Amino acid sequence: MKKIAYILIVLILILFGLIFIRNLRKEKLEAIIIIAGNQEFFLKNLSKIEMQEIKTKSEDKFSAASIQKILELFEIHENKFIRITFISEDGAGISFKKDEIPKLFLVQEKEKKQKKFRLIVPDDEFKQRWLKNIKYIELS
Repeated sequence: MKKIAYILIVLILILFGLIFIRNLRKEKLEAIIIIAGNQEFFLKNLSKIEMQEIKTKSEDKFSAASIQKILELFEIHENKFIRITFISEDGAGISFKKDEIPKLFLVQEKEKKQKKFRLIVPDDEFKQRWLKNIKYIELS
């Protein structure tokens, strides 16, 4: 009887450990990883960033955070890189020169209980450089 109790206790501890690890991974999955040189930053939500109401050429309206403000939040200076690349969950990516940063915005959308990020370029008439489900931002 004691053996069964010990085995149950060990199994319960293992279960709690696995749940804890899963929750840690889930938090990382719902964040954008910003890679600047040899540093990594995690952006989990846009609540600390001043949101702007933007209107696109196709008359869509969004409450968005500018990429410039996000970089300022993490104290990433524009003189340290020449290009910014956005990579989505499916591996699609798009790069911009650093002088285009003031035209780039992030929107946070809720999809099936998950927070997803979308890159918006309001000046693009046909949304050809917009990107959904952003996972990484690389500065090089």
